[in-house]
Amino acid sequence: LVMLDEPTDGLDPVQRDDVLELIRSIGTDFGMHILLSSHLLEEVERIADNVVILSNGQVRAAGPLAELRVGDGPMTAVVDEGVDDVVATLRTRGFAAEAARNRIQLSGLLSGQPASPEMLADALRDAIADHGVPLRRMEPSRQSLEDLFLDEVYNAPGESEVQAP
Repeated sequence: LVMLDEPTDGLDPVQRDDVLELIRSIGTDFGMHILLSSHLLEEVERIADNVVILSNGQVRAAGPLAELRVGDGPMTAVVDEGVDDVVATLRTRGFAAEAARNRIQLSGLLSGQPASPEMLADALRDAIADHGVPLRRMEPSRQSLEDLFLDEVYNAPGESEVQAP
């Protein structure tokens, strides 16, 4: 077990990249477990597989970073053609959909009611299939570790005692 507290503090950008690469390789190449404490969340995001977010001595979130970063936000699809047709179909079915070049973003229901990520994925998949549009990729939104931290620490329901700086 290697324990590191703010390992890149005071380093220039090149040194910081070298240290982060070294930390990552220690974990992957040598199979060592690394416990890293840092306030530089974009660095943690680059090298960590699992995270624990603490606030006021309590765990606010913990688990694999890839799972924690999946938000309840938009679902995005990249297609080869037919973007406008798919968006029109989604809107007639009551979904808030936007088009940008070859991307379709489905953000929820036009009514403002909550829509689960599964509901959004199903609706987007079905509309694309209904039009026979070639699908390149479909994925949920991913939030940054910083966004996750802010949501868990400052925007958690009933957590008004935590004050933002």
